[in-house]
Amino acid sequence: MVKDTRPWWWKPLWIGIFLNAIALAVFNYFFLHYSLERAAGWFVLILFCTGIAYYLRIRPSMKANRVNGIEEVYEESEMGEVDEGME
Repeated sequence: MVKDTRPWWWKPLWIGIFLNAIALAVFNYFFLHYSLERAAGWFVLILFCTGIAYYLRIRPSMKANRVNGIEEVYEESEMGEVDEGME
């Protein structure tokens, strides 16, 4: 099985980014007196850009994990152990 290589702060980082986007929208609406449409528009734009950043960061690691998993199965089958998925 492939070990998760993400650091311990990975999930809190993305949660913090999401909460920061909410806080920024609320701050813009109440303190900078942006219209609700403009504050919501910035919020959606920030979430969209964050989603792209998350996708760009996760997608390559998913491919790497998939390759590592195949190599591990191959190594185990060479040792004479039968993997359940390779019968």
